[in-house]
Amino acid sequence: MPRTRPGVLRSRGVPKVAWHDVPRVPGLDRRSQHAIGRIEVRTANDWARSGLWPGAVGEALAAWRRIARVPRTRISLPCSCCGRHPRALLHEAPDRLPGPAAAALRRRLTPLDDEFQRRTVPDPHRPAAWPWWDRRLRP
Repeated sequence: MPRTRPGVLRSRGVPKVAWHDVPRVPGLDRRSQHAIGRIEVRTANDWARSGLWPGAVGEALAAWRRIARVPRTRISLPCSCCGRHPRALLHEAPDRLPGPAAAALRRRLTPLDDEFQRRTVPDPHRPAAWPWWDRRLRP
């Protein structure tokens, strides 16, 4: 029976999560996807406070896409398990990624952020210390 050579196994190197299918970020290259998988697995022990769980970036991006297209869905903003806003997770993730992967993720976020800003208006009554996405109202 032929075996897979160790070099081939090492080159695959993408972390595999056994307990559920991990949502991928559509449109990202393999290296960026791998970098996101590494930070998700590395910070999974403390995901409820400040970490990410396997698939967190993909789930947050899908939720932010829904919110950007229909801003009234902001009623159910926070993640049900950790209470963080999907955009807050997406704000934290690029800071933990290496340069090319962070740039690729930001390129996916920019059109969604622009769409959200087009569909909402600034709320002058919200504190300036709040994140920009929490200082917007739907018209």
